[in-house]
Amino acid sequence: MPSSQSACGWAAIALGAAAGLFVALRPGLMEEDLEMHTASEMISYIGDSMAAGSAPSGVATTRGLVAVPSADVASAQAAPRLRTAALLPPQLPPPLARRSAHSSHDQEQQAAKKTELPSFSAVVEEEAAAAAAAATAAEAPATSAEEEPLEPEKCLVKNSARSGHELEGASKEVSLEKCQRRCRCIEGCFYYTYWANGNCHAQSREASLFPAGEAQTGQAFCTAPAAAAAAAAAAAAAAGAGEPDASALPNLPRTLPFEVRPLEPGPRLYVYDLPAKFRNGGKDPECFTADCVFGGPPENIFGVDIWSSNQFSMPRMLYYRFMTSPRRTTKLEEADVFLIPAYSSKPSEETPCADNQELYNALFELNPLLRQKKWVKEKGSRHLFVDARGHETCNYMWNMTLPWRLAHRVNIELNGMYAEGPEGWTKGKPFFWYQFPYPAVYHGPAALTPAKLRTLGHAKYLWSFAGTGRGIAGQLRGILMNQCNRCESCGKVTSIAEVNGEIHQAGARDTKKKVLSDYAQLSALKLQSTFCVEPPGDTITRKSLVDSIVLGCIPVVFEHQELDMYEPFINLEEFAQAVVYVPEAQVVGNKVPLSLWGKGPKPSQSVFKRLKQAYPQHAAVFQAITAGAEGGREKKLRALFPRAVKMAEILRNISAEEVQRRQKALATFADRLVIATEDGGRDALRILLEKIVSNDEEAASRSEQSVL
Repeated sequence: MPSSQSACGWAAIALGAAAGLFVALRPGLMEEDLEMHTASEMISYIGDSMAAGSAPSGVATTRGLVAVPSADVASAQAAPRLRTAALLPPQLPPPLARRSAHSSHDQEQQAAKKTELPSFSAVVEEEAAAAAAAATAAEAPATSAEEEPLEPEKCLVKNSARSGHELEGASKEVSLEKCQRRCRCIEGCFYYTYWANGNCHAQSREASLFPAGEAQTGQAFCTAPAAAAAAAAAAAAAAGAGEPDASALPNLPRTLPFEVRPLEPGPRLYVYDLPAKFRNGGKDPECFTADCVFGGPPENIFGVDIWSSNQFSMPRMLYYRFMTSPRRTTKLEEADVFLIPAYSSKPSEETPCADNQELYNALFELNPLLRQKKWVKEKGSRHLFVDARGHETCNYMWNMTLPWRLAHRVNIELNGMYAEGPEGWTKGKPFFWYQFPYPAVYHGPAALTPAKLRTLGHAKYLWSFAGTGRGIAGQLRGILMNQCNRCESCGKVTSIAEVNGEIHQAGARDTKKKVLSDYAQLSALKLQSTFCVEPPGDTITRKSLVDSIVLGCIPVVFEHQELDMYEPFINLEEFAQAVVYVPEAQVVGNKVPLSLWGKGPKPSQSVFKRLKQAYPQHAAVFQAITAGAEGGREKKLRALFPRAVKMAEILRNISAEEVQRRQKALATFADRLVIATEDGGRDALRILLEKIVSNDEEAASRSEQSVL
């Protein structure tokens, strides 16, 4: 009987042979006309492609293999990614007229890194050669797994690791060679990373290199020693150019401290080396890869990579981005923005907030300059606290003493129930506090946000509702659910409940059985809907609202507090150009009580004036909302809407021209709500950093003028 390792070798022969056949049968096809797909990705597609009997329009096929023509973002034709077909219901036409943003970005990043990676045909030829060598070796007398010769040194990069694109999670292996053998037996594994503690990571070709003193990385089958040498040289150059070495990194899961890529312009970032106990009481997940932090690996839906993002993971995402940024430094004097990595996804006994005094003492110990008035005056406002919740915020977020009173704050919502709405949250406070966007289902490059690429005009469904009937606005939600369930023009996913920031999974994700995660189902629904209704729940905004904006589905909102929530990322006037505002009273009529959101609180005078200018057709609504007591506001609102109006009736009266105008408006700012997995482009984090750096004078003024 052949050994398991021999079986892996024969699998490699099949992959290499298939890849070689593909190139041989298409000699006239240029390398730059192909998307970068490994041989294993192509061979996995043979069965589905042959069974289907044809390929998507505009795609060349050769015996079941598919070559996807490449194009830039502005002119790409409809061409779903190879793996998309197995995930989508066959009757649903893709609404995006572009290829996958994720794969396009991968190629752009490969070029930007200027690492001499082998070309597509070169890799195929080298894999075929490796397969031929494996076939020759297979004819020799079988040896045990321990005796089988491996050549890790040829492609081995020491003091380095690779990030992301993990295939089966980490395993414990007793040696580097064992880790390489494991990679060879996993479909799609191109790189392996072996850590000093025995952790072995199997990763695809897209995994990128970064310096790490406790790790080594190599290839399953050594096909590109020149590329490995070039990458090692790049890593060494980066380390010698002032980037921190691995020994200077915090004592946390060291799977992704730095990537080797050019240092782009922007603020230099510093992360305080706080112990893990300050993050969710020490119960943050041990893994620190993009998949772990952002909810991957993503599912490809209509050419869009969809991530299962926990809405309360925003602080960890920012921590990850600071830690992995090429602009990060370990030198205080070089830094422009300072992250304080302390947070709780839900303040409780299980995941408690950090003790205030213990946190401050740790920060003073790490940076004695925080006790110097001159340094605090210059750099105090450049510090950043992050928090996960719209309420239940940790106590240290509200500290009004120096130096903490100067620091910027972000969380996912400025509570709309606060006096005078969101504006009251920070009124008179000595600091800037911004509402940071909920993590959307898309975490790719900001420039390739789906809303920017989506086909304009009406989609399959006029409108859709995703959610349940719970929350403070439960009556409104129930009415919308009932209308959607009876309306053929409404798409619906109404059986998905959210628990601790995540929605319940309808079933195990199984691409062979074509079972999608609930996040993928929700995203497919939004990508096929013209309007997405976004009623409030326990809080005034919801993650689904950000998902809709990013995916290009025109949001329908019901409460005035939602109309100015995301400054400085989107201002009130920009938001008005893209969304549809339908007052809650117009939907529920005068027979159903208005929710706490629907009848207040009243906006400040400055916001009231801006609302009337941005939504002139609703001037009477805003006038009613500014009435004195809560009861008086509800009475005036009911008088404006004596009967309930159905959602479909409201939306059908919006012209096709108006639909396209609002979609174009969405496309102008949707990228500002994206939290990308890595630096590059002007996403939400980049905008936040720019605001922190530009707020120096006003931050000092706020601190001096505040009586708190």
